[in-house]
Amino acid sequence: MKVEIRADKSRMTIEGYVNVPGRNSRLLRGPRGPFIEQIVPGAFARALQLGDPVGLMFNHTQLL
Repeated sequence: MKVEIRADKSRMTIEGYVNVPGRNSRLLRGPRGPFIEQIVPGAFARALQLGDPVGLMFNHTQLL
């Protein structure tokens, strides 16, 4: 995960990447036990082509 946060008196900018395609995640724990996930290369291609705004979410539930 690489994230950079910059701020001044009028705005804040957050940029970087969190989901890296083609690489295993760290060991995650779920209701059915531990697992590792991997994002398939190209998984975000359509979303990036559309160019729609992307919301910054905390734990997939809270829009920041």
